[in-house]
Amino acid sequence: MKKSYIALIAAVGFIVAATLVFYILNTTWYNSEEEKVQVLHSEQVEEFSTVVALEGADVHIEQAPAYTVAVEKIDDGSEPEKVFWLRNDTLYVDKGARVYVNCVALENIVSEKSYWMGVHRLSASRLNISMNGGKLYYSVGEMPSDSLADRTSVVDTLNVRLSGQAFFSLKRARIGMMNLRNGGNSNAELHAEIGKLDAMVVEQSKLWLPRQSTPNELKLQKDSSVRLEIFNN
Repeated sequence: MKKSYIALIAAVGFIVAATLVFYILNTTWYNSEEEKVQVLHSEQVEEFSTVVALEGADVHIEQAPAYTVAVEKIDDGSEPEKVFWLRNDTLYVDKGARVYVNCVALENIVSEKSYWMGVHRLSASRLNISMNGGKLYYSVGEMPSDSLADRTSVVDTLNVRLSGQAFFSLKRARIGMMNLRNGGNSNAELHAEIGKLDAMVVEQSKLWLPRQSTPNELKLQKDSSVRLEIFNN
């Protein structure tokens, strides 16, 4: 009887102790999460024509009246981690923090196994995108209507080269001419109005082109390893 009583007390004590530890850890985590307020540290930089996102980089690009770079950081009074630098007319962005890039104009975007790239409201007469791995989501302009006919031309010529299992998504855009070279088991999704599309898809890569994105002129080259989903709703 005494042994059963002692065992019961021990079990109750264990449950109470475990509950207390869980409460303390949970409260500490909650408070620490509350303290992690994200702020942007922004600075104006010299003009550049190319953005290179290095391995693991998290970059968001948008057209603006000036060239600026903002780094996201915890609001703890410390200086932000230096994750970008300029060399000649090229802006390099490394991993370590989310970075917001504003530019007046841009000619080249390069992904070297970046974690994430978002391109928003960026117009250009000619834009070159080269990806060796990573993900890039390109959405052009603020569109007041869902009708592609209401969308203005924003990129005259878009050149995209994919490799290294890259993922490229194009949405809400009107493209005059697009040259796509899709290889290395990469994936391209084109949700846009494209006047002319010259595409080469090889090496187990994928191309998805919905019906509303049907180009006026289409030139397509592929090998037997690729997967195409074209003219589907």
